[in-house]
Amino acid sequence: MRPATKLVLSFFFISILGPQAFAAPLPVKNLTPAEQEQLDRQQVVMRVLGSHRDIRLEEPEELARFEQINPNYLYEAMFILPVEPGSEQKELQAAKDFLQAPERLEKIPYYSRHNDNWTRLFANIEVEALPVYADGSEGLITRQQMIPFEPYIAAARYRLTEDTLVYSATNRTPLYYKWMKGVKAEQMNISMLVKASPGRLFFYGLVGAKAFDFFGLFHNRLDQAFAGRAEAIFEWFHKEFVQPRLETGLTAAE
Repeated sequence: MRPATKLVLSFFFISILGPQAFAAPLPVKNLTPAEQEQLDRQQVVMRVLGSHRDIRLEEPEELARFEQINPNYLYEAMFILPVEPGSEQKELQAAKDFLQAPERLEKIPYYSRHNDNWTRLFANIEVEALPVYADGSEGLITRQQMIPFEPYIAAARYRLTEDTLVYSATNRTPLYYKWMKGVKAEQMNISMLVKASPGRLFFYGLVGAKAFDFFGLFHNRLDQAFAGRAEAIFEWFHKEFVQPRLETGLTAAE
């Protein structure tokens, strides 16, 4: 059977029965029926979490970082990309390459509800180092700015295996807002786990921060700000990486 024919049949059966009919169980717990339906429709599921204990990912190794931070602002996202069976490793590599391109990160749009305007989420990203670690994972050290904070050093790490991509980024230096230290060093983490199974990639993301909110005085303001940034990151990735592949598959199926 030709690859194009296999892809057409894959999307045809997925559209009728849903992706879960042919894939391994998702590595998450406590999904609501509404969330499951959103995932089946290849939509983004996002949720505000009360603490790291509410994280629904069933991958203990990936949760350790957030347990250490114990964030007071934490957001979860997940979505599914059906792929042609046999292409899972290629698509994992494509996701890694996509996340390793700083010029793409500079284009993430962010809507500020407080200011009612659109800006870039990250500005002036400058690559400082590209380390390779003993376990084979790759790093990306950058100096960047996340408005309205002052510039800071960020460290990202990428680990790719046969069926998994793990991306994690943290602030190596504190985040200052004018004179105030809003987030201490390594107290903000952005993570994405991409888990491959036959005919499917499952994306699970977390954005968490242990931020100083002036003893609760600015909690709502910061919650709105961090939630907006989490939404910007995952909506951007879904729109720029996942959606074009969904559209290509649906076009082939037609």
